[in-house]
Amino acid sequence: MTGTTHDTDLTQLQRQFQKLSDRVEITDLVRRLYRWLDEGIGDPRSLFADDARADSPGGQVQGIDRVIALATRNHTPDQHQQHLVTNMLVELDGDHATLYTNMLLTFAPSTPEPGTLAPEATAQIGGRSRFEATRTAEGWRLSMVHHRPMWFSGSLEGVTPPPPNAS
Repeated sequence: MTGTTHDTDLTQLQRQFQKLSDRVEITDLVRRLYRWLDEGIGDPRSLFADDARADSPGGQVQGIDRVIALATRNHTPDQHQQHLVTNMLVELDGDHATLYTNMLLTFAPSTPEPGTLAPEATAQIGGRSRFEATRTAEGWRLSMVHHRPMWFSGSLEGVTPPPPNAS
């Protein structure tokens, strides 16, 4: 094996490793987002880029503070939410990535009725999500979050606060 061939093989391995590492970091970023939304664990500022955008049934906003405020308004401690996320597909393009997922979101009160094992679910939403991520000096950050409901079952009455401009 010549030095040039060895160098080429090593360069290819380094690129493959970087792609795999990027995919793991990006999927973990989305997992950390849902852990924060569902359990309140983690620092949301470590998830989003400063100029992040969000587009969901709860509203459309831009800027890290507004994205965090929107998520906080729609995910309150008096209710349980459980996001089940599947079929993650990451498309890498240098320092940018797009991630697609399917999601099932279940809502339930945070306190069970006396004599029951757990609270009864009050609503479910099935949908698709698309995320854009950007590599920053601090690592990968979400620059865009878009949730699109595909179906709904139950009632959100008393579960999610209405958007601020709702009457």
